[in-house]
Amino acid sequence: MNWFTLFFILLTTLFSSTVVSVQTSYSVLYNQLKKIQHLNSPEDTQILSDIIIQIKAPKFDKLRAPFYAYAAKLKTNNGDFNAANQLLKKATKALPQLKNNDLLIDTFDSLSLVHFNRGNYGQAIYYLQHMVNHSFSSKNQRGQTLALIRLGLNYLELNVNQLAFPPLRLALKLARENNNKDAEYLALLYLVNGRINDPSMSAQESMILLNKATEISLILDKNDGYLTRLKGIVHQQLGDNSQAESWLNNSLIIAKRNNDLRLQRIVHKNLAEFHLTNNQTTEAKHHALISFEFADKLQHKNSMANLHLILSKIYNHENDKDKTLHHLLHYTDFIASYSNQNIISLLTIINKSFNNIEQQEKIVSLEKSVLKNQSLTEKNNEQHKIKSIVILIVTFSFIILTIIYFVKTRSLSKKVARSMKDTLTGAFGRSYLEHYLPSVKARFSQDLNIKKSFGVIAIDCDDFKLINEKFGHAGGDKALKHIVATLMKHIRPGDHLFRWGGDEFILMCEHVSQQQLSEISQRLIKSINCLKIKYDEQEIKATISVGYALHKKDTEFNLGLLLKEADKYLYQTKHTGKNNFIGNYI
Repeated sequence: MNWFTLFFILLTTLFSSTVVSVQTSYSVLYNQLKKIQHLNSPEDTQILSDIIIQIKAPKFDKLRAPFYAYAAKLKTNNGDFNAANQLLKKATKALPQLKNNDLLIDTFDSLSLVHFNRGNYGQAIYYLQHMVNHSFSSKNQRGQTLALIRLGLNYLELNVNQLAFPPLRLALKLARENNNKDAEYLALLYLVNGRINDPSMSAQESMILLNKATEISLILDKNDGYLTRLKGIVHQQLGDNSQAESWLNNSLIIAKRNNDLRLQRIVHKNLAEFHLTNNQTTEAKHHALISFEFADKLQHKNSMANLHLILSKIYNHENDKDKTLHHLLHYTDFIASYSNQNIISLLTIINKSFNNIEQQEKIVSLEKSVLKNQSLTEKNNEQHKIKSIVILIVTFSFIILTIIYFVKTRSLSKKVARSMKDTLTGAFGRSYLEHYLPSVKARFSQDLNIKKSFGVIAIDCDDFKLINEKFGHAGGDKALKHIVATLMKHIRPGDHLFRWGGDEFILMCEHVSQQQLSEISQRLIKSINCLKIKYDEQEIKATISVGYALHKKDTEFNLGLLLKEADKYLYQTKHTGKNNFIGNYI
């Protein structure tokens, strides 16, 4: 052995020991970082700062991305967005240098969660897509399982629960096959999350899943509050309100202790819904407003929209019409634009990945059945056929599932419409606006006919107080039923009549001209003038006053302003003789 060979062996040994040393110190630091679940103490914050300083050493040049990404997630959960944004920039800058498969998956996951927790679904999906692609190209089963779980989580957040179940069930299957307890725990939690928002799902079966998740949480020593929150909601579904409130309050205590802003936002929202269901509007409003503050701080637009809807229901219980309409309009604005765009983005990008996942699973199982003694050519031909069949199966299955989903959605919409009608008159109640307005706004912006627009007709029964005084409330109720039944006979098929309160109604008309609004108003007034209502051998005579307003096509859709304008013309009608109508453009 000459001196050159000895030198080469010595150099190789030295280099190998250096690499091992870097990997060892890296692993120690990374494991120390991953133990920090929340920045809930000065000690945790200090540990994080120390680790960030240590990884600036040159030996960590190619390994910094997962540190910065995880630290950005911790800072985001803590509401420190300035620090989180700086760490995000560093993570994305360091990402191209990272080559380790597991660390790449961790980094993509952390980056996706940072944007997810802030409601930036476009960016969250971008990194999720990278995680999916890398997991399957590197055949990393841990990454595949985690990607499926995050896919399900995104579907749940965007309220398309039925699409969340297939990837979550597959993730649960993979997690159990690979004895991945962390992934199994998350898959179980997200499955229950989807089930609690689906009225067709059994609460008893959800509790069985939660009990299994509880067993795993004891093994993993997890007590993050998310499992506790779900127990509260499932107990509420089982009718045990006392236990439900106790679990939800315990979850809130854990969230505050961990300084977990996301969980605080979610639990306050759940408590608002709990108290609203039990007609405790003061408590419901308290929790809804706190949750809204967290959603605003976290810049989470989807959550803010849902809270606008809850607040509109609370103020509707309190008969505060202005605040009800204010929050309802904010909700419908979001649904008509931001949320739909995100759902479309998620469906077009992520479903392709899901199809690939199903495809690979089936291809693998079919490949095993191919006889080993077949020639290479025959095997390649067979694989090509198998892939074609699988693609057809997956495509056909997806089409069928999509059809079923939309049929169920339409059926559900009809049930929702029926459930939101006023029980006395059969006219729509205000609560139906949350389902009606988003599509109206979308159609308004797409309608290019400048001569026709969206209009409202405000209708008020003249001197209805006198009818109640003369015939009693039973007579007044009968009069209202007949008045609404008559109005319904004389409106256009696509128009919607809402009971706005007491003896006041709002007729909403799409694709209508000012001339048509005038004709409809005349027709309605005439029909009520001809109405004869028999009550206890007496006859109740009723008249109505009308004010209408037509939305200008060259202005942004504004239902609040349109209603105020129609109400103004109704007021003018009342003060110029009643039993008549006045109206115009806003």
